[in-house]
Amino acid sequence: MFDSKSFKTSALAQLKGRWTVPCIATLILIAIFAIIGESSFLTDGTVGSILYTFISGVSVIAYTNIFVLLYLKTAQIRFADFIDGFSDFIRGFLGMLWMSLWIFLWALLFVIPAFVKFYAYSQMFFVLSDNPKIGVIKAMNISKVITKGHKADLFGLTVSFIGWYILGIISCGVLFVWITPYATMTFTNAYYYLKQEAIRTGVLTPADFEE
Repeated sequence: MFDSKSFKTSALAQLKGRWTVPCIATLILIAIFAIIGESSFLTDGTVGSILYTFISGVSVIAYTNIFVLLYLKTAQIRFADFIDGFSDFIRGFLGMLWMSLWIFLWALLFVIPAFVKFYAYSQMFFVLSDNPKIGVIKAMNISKVITKGHKADLFGLTVSFIGWYILGIISCGVLFVWITPYATMTFTNAYYYLKQEAIRTGVLTPADFEE
């Protein structure tokens, strides 16, 4: 059963004594997005849009990599693990480009289809970080398969953090340094549940998560 409360409880346990690197990485991520958000060169025109997509994709896959490691390991996570994630820049860029393109195309129809597809594609970066040999298109297809029947669950999990997000806003963004790792770790747990459920029910096999 998709158990949001369990995912959250596990997230706090997984982060206990290991908050440092996720929080530092969050600060860096916030700084990166603040800079590219304020830079007209990175937001205007085709070249700017491509650069924005590149920076966003590389940053997201590096950040996601930390939480995949937190899930898979019980040892301390090194800051070098975050830096190492940037080496996967090709899949990070192509992943963000591919996902953004499809959400944009769905948005041309109506907002609701794009919203639904956002959750269909939401596990894509977890798949990429969890499976270094999988390509972008296959990662998106896997995300669509494992989220089938669970998009409402994922939306509900998002909504469950609204109170925390409000606190983050009230604190002028300071609390997001801790809220973001907590939320991301929770969604990482949700990804692994969806993956294991897909394998358990025979929708996918372990071989599907290989190259």
